[in-house]
Amino acid sequence: MGPLNLPIAVLVHFHSYSGPAFLDACSKCVPVPPKVFEWVADGKYLSRQQVPLRLRYAMTIHKSQGQTLTKTVVDLGKGEKVAGCTFVATSRVRSIHDIVFEPMTFDRLKAIGRSKNMQKRLEAEQRLNLKCLQSKLVQTYNRS
Repeated sequence: MGPLNLPIAVLVHFHSYSGPAFLDACSKCVPVPPKVFEWVADGKYLSRQQVPLRLRYAMTIHKSQGQTLTKTVVDLGKGEKVAGCTFVATSRVRSIHDIVFEPMTFDRLKAIGRSKNMQKRLEAEQRLNLKCLQSKLVQTYNRS
């Protein structure tokens, strides 16, 4: 049996909620009742009653620069306003399995590939690869 001082429900306001209204005064408020979680450990029956809410944080892609995040959900919006935002967002986590893009469609990926910024970046990479190759050839020639 859980503590007796838990409320019947906690009202949580969701900006994008569009379901039925619980309260006329707050159509975007949703009641979240406590849940009882039960399990057996070391032959003992255990239970915990808690309100199933998790604290989450939000930040801009620019604010996340220089940080390593354990898991992320990234909303890139309709388009990349500044070159490199998608790269910064994807490079904040250690594994690709720890990132979720919302909303991300195949059309969005194709648009990124066709963008002027991507074309400029690919051209810059080709120039750098050519310079690296030329530098290696000069070093090889000088050694012989």
